[in-house]
Amino acid sequence: ANCYLIEGESLVLLDTGWPGRLTSLMEKARKAGFDLKQVARIILTHHHLDHASNAAALKELSGAELLAHSLDVPVIDGSSPPPPGSDICMAGKAARMAPGIVSRIMSCPSVQVEHHLESGDELGFLPGCEVLHLPGHTKGSMGILNREKRWALVGDAFSHLFGVLWLPTLAFSDSLTDILSSIEVLRDLDLEVIYPGHGPALTGDIKGRLDRFLRQRALWRNIPT
Repeated sequence: ANCYLIEGESLVLLDTGWPGRLTSLMEKARKAGFDLKQVARIILTHHHLDHASNAAALKELSGAELLAHSLDVPVIDGSSPPPPGSDICMAGKAARMAPGIVSRIMSCPSVQVEHHLESGDELGFLPGCEVLHLPGHTKGSMGILNREKRWALVGDAFSHLFGVLWLPTLAFSDSLTDILSSIEVLRDLDLEVIYPGHGPALTGDIKGRLDRFLRQRALWRNIPT
């Protein structure tokens, strides 16, 4: 899972990685010339453990403010359990049969979220950037969009691994229809770079690649785009 350090008016960390990876994350930041103790804000793209597990520890370490989309805040702050699984695929249906086990496996340390974000919110500490709601993987999945510079950080809207585009993990996704709709939004934004939560940046003919991906996925799942 990718974590991104962004230099704006302050140092911002987008996502916090898998459980047990805090030391590795801090070391990689040091090698890049940064100290995570200086992070002023942490933004979570969604509540899943490969993105949110180290938020509580990093918040305590740095004193940073935590930001997330309002629809995912109840899971992040512990007021609601993680969804047990989806009915999109067989693995998700199996997970729904053992909600207690899934909740223990999927839960992250609860942490207070100071700022509840909504789509279109301007991020004043990152000039030119706004919140981009990308529901589907979770109800509150989100990214950061810079329209002028034509880039976006998109969390698990899709993955880009081994040069191939992939859907997010369906067993723990909220809605396949919303996943495809969010990818349509990204396709139509005329972006030069997309930074996903898994895999390297997507560049080149982004519109064409996303359009082909949508058509392939629609045929595979027999869902019209």
